[in-house]
Amino acid sequence: SITIWVPYSMIEPIRTRLNAGFQSEQDEKDNTWSNRFKQNLQKVDVELIAKLGEINISVRDFLNLQMNDVLYLEHETKDPISVEVNGVKKFTGFQGAYKGHKAINIDELIYEPPVSDEILV
Repeated sequence: SITIWVPYSMIEPIRTRLNAGFQSEQDEKDNTWSNRFKQNLQKVDVELIAKLGEINISVRDFLNLQMNDVLYLEHETKDPISVEVNGVKKFTGFQGAYKGHKAINIDELIYEPPVSDEILV
């Protein structure tokens, strides 16, 4: 068997076409399908990275890195940092501490409009 996962945003615009012919059970199937989808989606792990800074170094410097070497970043602690979800910048925030742990205080949501659904029509 083959399992193919497709983002809901790609299926939703054509869902009525996919369910054509099953209209009598439509409401029940919609709720069951939607609930199952939400439950499974909440179990998916995402990678969240708070970028404190970046630096470009030569290959020579990279190959010569030793324990206790220090790489200087140009990021000021008062400046916001980028927070990425699965490699895509989604938030900015500020570094700090909360209950004795290092923390990021989310300051701004970076909105990216969804990809056009024109290819589905």
